[in-house]
Amino acid sequence: MMALCVSSYAQDIIHTFDGKSIEAKILEISDDDILYKTFDNQEGPDYRMSVNKVARIVFANGTEKVFAPADIFRSAPVAPRYNNPDFGPYGPIVYRHGRFYDGYGRIYDDEFRDYLGVSLYGSDYLKARNQITSGCLLTFAGGAAVSFSLIASLIISDHNKGDNPFGKISQTGPTIGGLVGVACLAGGIPLWVKGGRKMKAFADDYNQRYGAGKTNLSLGSAPSGLGLTLNF
Repeated sequence: MMALCVSSYAQDIIHTFDGKSIEAKILEISDDDILYKTFDNQEGPDYRMSVNKVARIVFANGTEKVFAPADIFRSAPVAPRYNNPDFGPYGPIVYRHGRFYDGYGRIYDDEFRDYLGVSLYGSDYLKARNQITSGCLLTFAGGAAVSFSLIASLIISDHNKGDNPFGKISQTGPTIGGLVGVACLAGGIPLWVKGGRKMKAFADDYNQRYGAGKTNLSLGSAPSGLGLTLNF
């Protein structure tokens, strides 16, 4: 009885593509609109919202309905190298070499971030993007530090070979620089790889949500435990 009472006060959550979350009571979902009441005023007026503005709806019972954005994919002709019969009107999307692609070519960062990244994956997407950026900076900085340290060490070694009136030069500076560079590489490369794997996971999840690509059967979590999902 307590569980029933708690569920009776649960609300539906409408997540829009511009990042808003609306607590509501869904009355009707059509092909074009969503009819709802605000949860804090269920005796008040009905509201309509175009489905093109909605990223997903999380219902009171824990189920979720995801809406495909109609305007993220461009209307340009399909590039020949991506002309694949497995690509549907909403994907699939692919993450490779640090970039997202669909059937029309590359999806630029601002498009993916505005329409999919933040709306569907929230802070996880931003975290993955920051990991890639930080990993790239650390990797390039580490590579540069190691290269300069190696060159400086060779120059100093050559200088110290002969009898030089200016005396011998210490290798401490290049050694410290090399150690710093190695530390940057050790921290940057794993961050880069980890962020890339998350981005690829977002692409795979998007394809699974919209059933893009080939038919597949997957096992995953459900409100009551485990469930099978057939995408086709």
